[in-house]
Formats: sequence, C-alpha cells, structure tokens
Amino acid sequence: PVLALDEPTAGLSIREKHYLGDLISFLKERGTTIVIVTHDLNFLLPFTDDMFMLSGGELQFSGRKSNLFERGDLRELIKRCGIRYPAFARISVAIGMETPFFDAEDIVDEIIKKRAGTTQRTNGRHQLEGA
Repeated sequence: PVLALDEPTAGLSIREKHYLGDLISFLKERGTTIVIVTHDLNFLLPFTDDMFMLSGGELQFSGRKSNLFERGDLRELIKRCGIRYPAFARISVAIGMETPFFDAEDIVDEIIKKRAGTTQRTNGRHQLEGA
C-alpha cells in the first residue's frame, strides 16, 4: 500500500502536526510506503529515509537523508529548492554536535548522553543512570 500526501502540514497546528506524524509513523511500521510532497523539512525529516528535491521541475537531489547533510553545497541547494534549512538540524550543528539531528527529543538525548555518559528513557522522560 502507498499513501501520497501533498503539503500535508499546510494550515495545521503544532498539535495536529504531531498527530499526523504519529499516524505516519504508525503506517510506516506496518509497511505502508508514504510519499510526502512538502516544503516543510522540519516535519519531514524525522520520517523520511529517501528524499528527492526539485527546483523548477528539475531534480536537484536524490538520495538518503544522511547523504543530503554531507553535501558541501547544502545551504545553496535548499535555497534553490525554495525551502528553509531545518531548525533542529541548524540547532544541533550550532551547539557543536557532530551530526545533525532532526527532532528535539534526539537533540536532548544526545546532550544528556554527552553530559552523563548514557541515558535511559522511561515514558518519554530521561533517567540518568547512576543518578
């Protein structure tokens, strides 16, 4: 099965975006192929594996999300495609993380891991081992 979504976050509140993200994750876990056409990389990046980026109908990038962030011309590519650099990737790089992260929970997990060694998550809350 395939689900295609065209600008699915347009006009949605933050709560509605979270609900949509949960639904997409649920469907992906059950083997549904999901195609999302969007300018909202902040929403897309936590869910995507492979990406295609277009500008003026021309393919500008095709590949894995991780490969996108290895490009030296990433900022120019994103600008050329008419989208904004994703906020969480910008934050994670700005605070000195080795690789970009794509959602707030991953950034928090990495910060805690660096400061405390290892972490465990319990019901969405962080528990420091040995604390």
